[in-house]
Amino acid sequence: MDKGNNIATYLTNIANAKTTDNKAWSAVQADAQGQGKALQDLYSAFTKLSTGSSNSIQQAVQDLYTSMLSLEGSQTTENKAVVNAVKKAITDATYASVESDNKTLKFTDAISGYPEDNNLPDGAATVKWADSKFTAQSTSAYTSDAVNVGPMANYVYPANLWYRANTRIKTSDQALSDQYVNNTKWDAILAKYNEDNGVVKSSTRSIALKNQIQYAVARLDTKVTTDNTLYDHNHAAVSIPQDGFPVTGILVGGQRQVDWEFHPVTTSGTTQYTIYDKDINKGGTDGNTAMTTSTSFYNHTLCLESASNQHVYMVVELQNNSGNEFHGYNNEVIPAGSKFYMVAELNPEATSGVTQPTTTTGSTFDNTKVFQQDFTTIANLKILRNDGTTSGSTTTYDKGLGAAYNVIPDLRTPALSIGLSVDLTWQTGLTFDVDM
Repeated sequence: MDKGNNIATYLTNIANAKTTDNKAWSAVQADAQGQGKALQDLYSAFTKLSTGSSNSIQQAVQDLYTSMLSLEGSQTTENKAVVNAVKKAITDATYASVESDNKTLKFTDAISGYPEDNNLPDGAATVKWADSKFTAQSTSAYTSDAVNVGPMANYVYPANLWYRANTRIKTSDQALSDQYVNNTKWDAILAKYNEDNGVVKSSTRSIALKNQIQYAVARLDTKVTTDNTLYDHNHAAVSIPQDGFPVTGILVGGQRQVDWEFHPVTTSGTTQYTIYDKDINKGGTDGNTAMTTSTSFYNHTLCLESASNQHVYMVVELQNNSGNEFHGYNNEVIPAGSKFYMVAELNPEATSGVTQPTTTTGSTFDNTKVFQQDFTTIANLKILRNDGTTSGSTTTYDKGLGAAYNVIPDLRTPALSIGLSVDLTWQTGLTFDVDM
């Protein structure tokens, strides 16, 4: 959290910037001619910042610095001094410097690379303005637009490739290692053992597990596609790059501790964790998995088994490389170049869009579980066009990109804004078709 605290201090210093005669940026008021209104509006917007990663803060501070440069020539002498005070705070050598073009900021190591340095996604880092200062948030907190962001301590790596077996054994007093040859069926090998449900004795030379070892984890395969045209929260068209929006991470909520059989512990108060998988499949034409209008590549994430009838929320982390900002959930700005987050709900109880498997092999399949040991869940996610929902005389555009978050909402929250369409397939299991 050192860099997170450094970022909070840097933002606080900018927000509390004062002139040499002690006039604060926060004290600027618009006069009858409107002079000072731009500075006032910039202060109001700046102190509403909630995203706290190095990348998002650099974009926000760069935009502020560019605005200050454009205001210099149009301000009164008094307000120009405020502009210079803000610029001085922005270019404090401890935190940032200006490139040779006199416009572009470069962050120092003191505030760069956060929270990536902790193997966390950008959207996990938030700041909060209160009592005339910014504070870096690490526990569960609400942003300025009432999005509940989960605690940093609840992010985990994907599950390891664990195996398990709960089985009786067969034994033999003879050494049978020579029977383990290619193309020999397991039943045929077991038949060589003379003691069924045996016990190990001093004469025992060979032991075999009657039941095969199986995966103790589930696998989630995720692919993201989109319509040819997308609209944001304001129904403004968003251009889709030729190679699509890069997928930079997959997050899966609702992960719990498991017992010795790798079944989830569901007692009241059990912590629910969120997987962050940033090791994304590099199978795309440009070396990345991307959200495209047609063919995409599956990313594979190992997960622990989920509880029966548990709805699982997952998030796709994408990069806005459209070259333009757009407006997402609650009209929050998703700047060009920044990360944004789309939520999908995987619901095993859905009355439509869930298809039972035609056949299953191996262990018994439980169709009430989104993730089950030894089975694969396939999530075909599609970002909707967002043509709007009309109620009376009002039309809202809160689907698709209109539901994009600029931070990661707490995936335990029951009323999340869903922005993706989901077609879920279980290999030898269930198939889900879900809209976001």
